[in-house]
Amino acid sequence: MEPTLDIVYINGGPQGFHEGQVASQGWRWMRTNTIDPTQSGSHHAIMSSGRPDRLPAHFHHGPSTHMVISGDLRIRKQGAHTGSYEISDAPGARRQDHVPPRMKYGATSRTGCTFVEGHQCLSPKSAERFIDRETLRVVSRPDARWRSPSESDLKLWLRTLKFNPEGRAHPDVSRGEEPILDASQVSPPIPLDFLNALSEWFEEEWEHYQPPLRPPTKQETQQQKIVLLLAFISVAIALFAFKYWM
Repeated sequence: MEPTLDIVYINGGPQGFHEGQVASQGWRWMRTNTIDPTQSGSHHAIMSSGRPDRLPAHFHHGPSTHMVISGDLRIRKQGAHTGSYEISDAPGARRQDHVPPRMKYGATSRTGCTFVEGHQCLSPKSAERFIDRETLRVVSRPDARWRSPSESDLKLWLRTLKFNPEGRAHPDVSRGEEPILDASQVSPPIPLDFLNALSEWFEEEWEHYQPPLRPPTKQETQQQKIVLLLAFISVAIALFAFKYWM
């Protein structure tokens, strides 16, 4: 069954050179974010600029990426994952990462950072954040029969829905299937026709999930250069030998 709603970019698609770079790698959903230099203390803060000074601890159901445009971003793994790493615009530094699904992490910055975040698939919480920041919006398709909710209700529902990417829009309980969206704890309640439409969209979104290409590491990039150089040398030697014996 085709979903009767869609989630789309307000401006038609990724914006600017850097978001275009991330999109070319196979990431479908992206947004440019800025955080201020992290202040002392362990609590998430909103600075006078209106921007946060860090990324609070969180995880995504699918893989994600951060590509630094300017500044630095120090990623600290949490929970079952340990360690930290930095991406930055410093000469020779790594500028982009690849965060595996469900890895819990937070991030800080010494100088502040502007970066593109990218996702292959949207979860309800990521969709809510992108809608709140005026990157995405929900639109109805021609055969829709549901009534559009207010934006405040929509964002509240997306924030509080329990999400299971392996679930189904219309689960067969007798076969042990679970719902992709569990609205049992959501208040005010979501109208059933809209919940069905939303569930069908997220089911389709995650049914066609394909992991994007991982950005090459510095070591892999060097190896690729060496292979190309050796191939060039081999061709040059072959041409020289051919001319010599002719």
